[in-house]
Amino acid sequence: MRPRESDPSLPRGIAWAAVMADLAREVQGEHPDRTAAAELVTSGALEMVPGSRVACITEVGKNRAVTTLAATDVIAEALNAEQSRVGAGPCLSVLWDENLVLVADLASDERWPDYSRTARGLGVRSVLAVRLYLRRKALGALSLYSDRPGIFDDDAVAAAVAYAAHATVALDQARQREQLTGSLQGREIIGQAKGILMERHGVGDQEAFRMLVQASQHANIPLRQIADRLAFTGELIADHDPTGGSRTE
Repeated sequence: MRPRESDPSLPRGIAWAAVMADLAREVQGEHPDRTAAAELVTSGALEMVPGSRVACITEVGKNRAVTTLAATDVIAEALNAEQSRVGAGPCLSVLWDENLVLVADLASDERWPDYSRTARGLGVRSVLAVRLYLRRKALGALSLYSDRPGIFDDDAVAAAVAYAAHATVALDQARQREQLTGSLQGREIIGQAKGILMERHGVGDQEAFRMLVQASQHANIPLRQIADRLAFTGELIADHDPTGGSRTE
């Protein structure tokens, strides 16, 4: 992402808004997947939030493990790993309980002693974490770090909240594109698999699909995987064939 400069002829607030709008259009553009969108969001956050030195986007996976979707520095990944280990920290608080967490100085903050100790050891002194949510559903957290205590003032918090709203839309759009792409690819593979069965056994479309479903149920394997195997290897685990026998092909 190229650095942006505001128009010096405009008042500060208007100039900042213009830069934000320019960045928002880029963030909400077409990206191949959520990871690419998240990488753009994190790099953009460093431009838009005064005082931020490191940015990351985190999600909560199975067993409440923190997953780093994108980060501008390995420090953020290390801090996410520490939060997963101790089960507490500003990112987790945002993901589970609060919309925003501000830590002015980790040296004096007493909320997460283990996390704070690790963060200070990595040179982090202040943290600003904002929930990314859409329609009341938390999609993740945008976390910003600095090596300077008290760096995130009211302007920085306002910028982070505004930017997080754009980031949420961008990530949700990328997620929807991923799902649509996966759905279309799945339909194409299943169509290929049905075509193979129709030609091989002289059956119609519905019967071919029924054979795929039966194979999926028999092997306890998702239908998409059954279709993938048939399309790419020509093999089908089946408990039924058109002649009435049971077999594995």
